[in-house]
Amino acid sequence: MDAIQKRHSVWVYVSLVGLVLTGLLQANRSSAFLGLFSFGNAYSAALTIKHILVIAMIAIALYRSLALGGASTPSQEKLKAALMILNIIFGVSILLLSGFTVALSSGMPLV
Repeated sequence: MDAIQKRHSVWVYVSLVGLVLTGLLQANRSSAFLGLFSFGNAYSAALTIKHILVIAMIAIALYRSLALGGASTPSQEKLKAALMILNIIFGVSILLLSGFTVALSSGMPLV
């Protein structure tokens, strides 16, 4: 697990910066955006959830690399694996929310 984490840590942080930038771009490019952490309409709610998930992903990535880095016990390895899976789930959710916000801003029917 440590070897995988060390090998891919740069890509993780670059991807997180990319998620932050795309969230900022989506917020600035649409008139439907009502403000940071606003749930006033579907577009703003989707972006708010996306921002919360990105913040959670950043916190998890930092915790895994800073607090759980180095030599670890089997229980810490299980925790690292669980946090990695949680970040994967959050990442897929963010991609789905990004697609949802694009559909909302383009006026495409969702059903």
